[in-house]
Amino acid sequence: MAIQDIQNKSSQATSNIKVTIAKDNMSATVLIKSSTAEGFMPSVDEIIKQLTEAKIVYGIDKRSIEKIVSEKICNQPVNVASGKKPTRGSSAKFQYNFDTQQDLKPKEDDKGNIDYKDINFIQNVGKGGVLATKVPPQPGQPGITVRGKELSGPIGKDIPFKNGANTTVSDDGLTLTASCDGAILFTHGKISVNDVTKISGDVDFNTGNIDSKGSVQIGGSVKAGFIIKTDGDVEISGNVEDCKIYSKGNIMIKGGIIGKGDGEIVAVGDITFKFAEGMKILSKSNIYAGDEIINCKITANNEITVKSKTGKIIGGDIKARKLIRAADIGSDAGTATVIRVAHDTKLMSRYTEIQKELIRLDEDKKKIKEALGNLYRLEIDNKLSEKQKAVLVKFEDFKKELPQEIEDLENEKKEVEEELAEMLDARIIVERKLYSGVKAYFGIVYLEVVDDREICELSSDGNKVHISAYHK
Repeated sequence: MAIQDIQNKSSQATSNIKVTIAKDNMSATVLIKSSTAEGFMPSVDEIIKQLTEAKIVYGIDKRSIEKIVSEKICNQPVNVASGKKPTRGSSAKFQYNFDTQQDLKPKEDDKGNIDYKDINFIQNVGKGGVLATKVPPQPGQPGITVRGKELSGPIGKDIPFKNGANTTVSDDGLTLTASCDGAILFTHGKISVNDVTKISGDVDFNTGNIDSKGSVQIGGSVKAGFIIKTDGDVEISGNVEDCKIYSKGNIMIKGGIIGKGDGEIVAVGDITFKFAEGMKILSKSNIYAGDEIINCKITANNEITVKSKTGKIIGGDIKARKLIRAADIGSDAGTATVIRVAHDTKLMSRYTEIQKELIRLDEDKKKIKEALGNLYRLEIDNKLSEKQKAVLVKFEDFKKELPQEIEDLENEKKEVEEELAEMLDARIIVERKLYSGVKAYFGIVYLEVVDDREICELSSDGNKVHISAYHK
């Protein structure tokens, strides 16, 4: 072969190399036009030379280029260079000067007695006291484009204090202090300092209903028919009759709850009491009982625990997301007792939606790949109409956006799966006796206990409820 022929073939091969750089300069592709399959395949060096002429200097993938040449990949864009994306710095963090994870479970002594005194229920702070400090967001790691341009790493997310009533943020935004004496309320990340309303005796006709923006301490009991509403915590030294209590914090009842079906106790935080009968109780967190729960309708987002060694759940409808625990559940008399765990209709519905959306996006991805292949072939043959050019740009943009959309959904799916996995780990623990007649639900799957069982644990595989021996 003459030198001139070699030069002509080399020139033709080079002219058939199409280098495309992404709009954000973070990737580059090479497309070899089909005419090179007739023997004018460019060399690795020729492709790299074209990349250099296109000012591509970073992240060149030589293996991909070698694959193009060795496998004679034509009419198909192949990624040959990738930039390094900048990474975001760590977000702001908070350091708290009070206990954000109070353990409100009643303490049990060696004799099995429940002690409600040794609980730091209401945490107080003085005016000017530092409640929390903030560690500022940190700068990120820099990135670089395929053309060698350095990209600064974005600073982490700055999260402001969620400061509530009677708190002050410093001028530099890094310190949160109390602007008055009071009780600290910490709910869903929000910090407030509330005045404490103290009632030495009972809540009855002498006091009337209580509506407080702060926390409430009651030295006596709450009589039937009265209502307590508070934005803070509620601490009651005595008993609670058929009344209504609504708290945006925690509720501590050192005595018992004696209802006849008309009362209601609702809290955003934990609810703790000695015993309860005939009451509707709802917590968005946990519910802890000392001795027994009888004929109540109780719901907790996390767990329900009857702490005493002789603690009982008899009758009613008891529902928790993760755990229900007691010494005895049910009774010799066969009182209708329903126990429910692992039930979250909204979460299951969202999981189904995510799965359907991911399937749809995967189908879109395949359709776009096929459509782009057809459009690229028309482009090589110079047969693209103006309308098709616009469609090509639109599809290329959509192709770039698709991975992020899929990644976001996959991340959400993972989070939901973790929550569902927690529910699959849901348990009903009976430390002494489970009586026949009890109905145990795990989501929509349920089991009616036929024979009495001792020291057992109920779980589910999603299809069936299983009873096994419980080992502490």
